[in-house]
Amino acid sequence: MPRILFAVHTSTAFVEPFRLAKLLAAEGMEPVFTFAFDHWTADSFTQECGSAGISVVKLPELTGAWNRLLAKLKWLALGTHRRWGWWGLHFLAEFLDLRASLLRVRATFDALRPDLLVMSIDLAGYDTGAYVKVAHQRGCKVLLISSMMSIGLDQAEVYYNNPDYHVRGHPRRWLARAFPHWVFRHRGRDILRCPPGRVLAMELLRIAPPTPWLFNSSWAEAFNMESDAMLEYYATAGIPRTQMVVTGSTSDDVMAAARAEAVERRETLYRSLGLPAGRPMLLTALPPDFLDQPGGRPECDFREYEALVDFWMKTCCSISSHNVVIALHPSVSLAEGAKFERYGARVAPLNTADLVPLCDIFVASISSTIRWAIACGTPVVNYDIYRYRYTDFIGIAGV
Repeated sequence: MPRILFAVHTSTAFVEPFRLAKLLAAEGMEPVFTFAFDHWTADSFTQECGSAGISVVKLPELTGAWNRLLAKLKWLALGTHRRWGWWGLHFLAEFLDLRASLLRVRATFDALRPDLLVMSIDLAGYDTGAYVKVAHQRGCKVLLISSMMSIGLDQAEVYYNNPDYHVRGHPRRWLARAFPHWVFRHRGRDILRCPPGRVLAMELLRIAPPTPWLFNSSWAEAFNMESDAMLEYYATAGIPRTQMVVTGSTSDDVMAAARAEAVERRETLYRSLGLPAGRPMLLTALPPDFLDQPGGRPECDFREYEALVDFWMKTCCSISSHNVVIALHPSVSLAEGAKFERYGARVAPLNTADLVPLCDIFVASISSTIRWAIACGTPVVNYDIYRYRYTDFIGIAGV
């Protein structure tokens, strides 16, 4: 029985792999999940896997006096770096942390012996490169699932105001000359894809991506594409065409089924949420809080997230002819999202792909989920509330 290891590194990258895993299990394969991040959603995802009869394994803890000593050294180096700002200590902390990731991933592969590794992201900010490296060392191929759209502009905007990523001072300029592919010039500023200590650590451990600024630039064998449009999008950005295969996605299947029964499903949803029957639906994907990033986001009209939410929700709920339904970000729990209902909207306990086919208008902020509304022929208001200036959906009919 082929065994497929699914490695999940963020709460936004679980739904698509989980649907695929259930399909593979139905075909007689053995999917196994591991969650390489600490967040309440990892526990929730583990429960979902258990309910579906899918195994979940935890990465093993490193034992032995030497590994314990190195772990203490890592935290000491990181704490000293935070106090004094010496990026050489940050390099040491990152090197030891990524070395530990390699050891834990190797132990996991040796225990499971998977036939295939599946991930949704392979980014320099995570330890996904360690998984790809170990998979190849163990003769295992890697598949990336395309669940998001990005060409790297989002990272450049997020880091633009964060001095930790700026190329300044002699050591960072030396690093930029040594590894120029880690540098992106954006709006007159040279920006590193990761802080310098992590850049050097990833290069020395040989787990750096081919093109760090390109989203999901990876040494994986294959990268599945949701559509021809997505393939062209990533090919234009720089992903090799030979690495990409158009397969569709499970989200397409979910949306097609929901669209075929849109009227019935919408009314069922209204009843469950206590909303008036027969009204059109305004669906909004409330953006997460990006105002707390280092350096802030001075380009945004709002200084506090509470004020942003207040404006966003009051504006949506002023459309009295529509029922306003909220699709929560995957990292926000239903209990936490309940506070948004004070404006008169209702939070739906469904995935965004289940909801988009039911709505009459979709309001979002530079979200990859906008492509789903385009596929459904649903009008979109794309409100770039953080002024990130992403170009993904500019000039697209209906947006």
